[in-house]
Amino acid sequence: MLGYDREELLGSHASQTMAEGELERGQQLVGELVESDSRESEVIDMEMETKSGDRVTASVNFVVLTDDDGTYDGLMGVVRDITERKQRERELERYETIVETTTEPIYLLDADERFVRVNDAMVDELGYDRETLLGSHVSTVTTEAGVRRQETLVAELAAGDREQASTEIEMTTADGTRRRYDISLGAIHENGRFEGTVVTAHDVTDLREHQRQLSVLDRVLRHNVRNKMSVVLGHASDVVTRASPEVARRAEAIEKSATELLELSDSARAFESVFADDARRTTTVDAAETARDVVRELRLEHPAAEIRTTLPASAPVCAHETFELALNELVENAVVHSDRPAPTVEVSVTERSDVVEIRVADDGPGLDETDRQALLRGAESPLEHTQGLGLWLVRWSVETADGSIGIDDNDPCGTVVTVRLPTADDG
Repeated sequence: MLGYDREELLGSHASQTMAEGELERGQQLVGELVESDSRESEVIDMEMETKSGDRVTASVNFVVLTDDDGTYDGLMGVVRDITERKQRERELERYETIVETTTEPIYLLDADERFVRVNDAMVDELGYDRETLLGSHVSTVTTEAGVRRQETLVAELAAGDREQASTEIEMTTADGTRRRYDISLGAIHENGRFEGTVVTAHDVTDLREHQRQLSVLDRVLRHNVRNKMSVVLGHASDVVTRASPEVARRAEAIEKSATELLELSDSARAFESVFADDARRTTTVDAAETARDVVRELRLEHPAAEIRTTLPASAPVCAHETFELALNELVENAVVHSDRPAPTVEVSVTERSDVVEIRVADDGPGLDETDRQALLRGAESPLEHTQGLGLWLVRWSVETADGSIGIDDNDPCGTVVTVRLPTADDG
């Protein structure tokens, strides 16, 4: 335990193996035992030093030895190494401090989904007494639908299908108010046996209400914009065909602006799923096949453009469901914003070790700084026009799949946009 040979310790003073200050503690205890009429032994924890200078924590059982006359005749100590146990206890103390000081509700459930521990934030937010919660079933604070959802995840955790899970549930406070929480569950196993779950909860009630209000406002605005712009386009078209050349030119400008506004609305609607509650959920997509489909459609829509491809037979990636829309946005943007009557665009897909690169290169005028920032940082300033919004949504689609985007200047002119997405297992 201490690294000494027996011969090195026999005859040596006890202070040789004790950390600073521990000898005095031991001597004080021995003095108390010698003076006591009722105690002959005592167990204390002490810091000891190994031969190499390392510290260990030991549990020492001091036993006072006496002769036949009852006179103090020495001391026997039974020493047990408890260093690892003390380290675990300190780690638990730190964990408990974190749990009790965090502002998010945290609770432990046993295998039957009964509360065995709740932190102060849980008590404060829901308004229940700690004694009311401890030992009660999770249904005490969770709605029936939430209980079913949580039971499904707990069953998966217990079966070992996963170690962590998350979902959204409603909880009822002590005064009957319902609040929405985004919860994360982690499995607790002891000796290979499922013992329960630790749950952290984040109140998203206000966020969901805000999202609901925005959704309603979004639907109303989109409906009204589309209807009103359709009327504007109809009248502008009539003016173009019937008015004088000067008035017709002005009507064409109106028609162009109205069309761009409708395109702006269509772009936002096409990428709407990026902002859904489960936006981070990805699927396996064949990037090569998707590129072929996108290019095939755009060649029909823009026959003057030369759209070349360099594609493998297949290239599976983890992508958001809007990946095809995002790629279409990049390629079409390169075509329609070109300053050439016959623009050239090259689309290539290259498989790397752990990512797939989708490259769109054009010979146009290049992206201005605001559109670059829409792709790289999601800056809001470019969102006032269709191109900026489309590029901003491309960035969101890629990043929700843990992908990345790079922008370089093409040689001799134009832009190269490279999308990198995680490789998927096609097996």
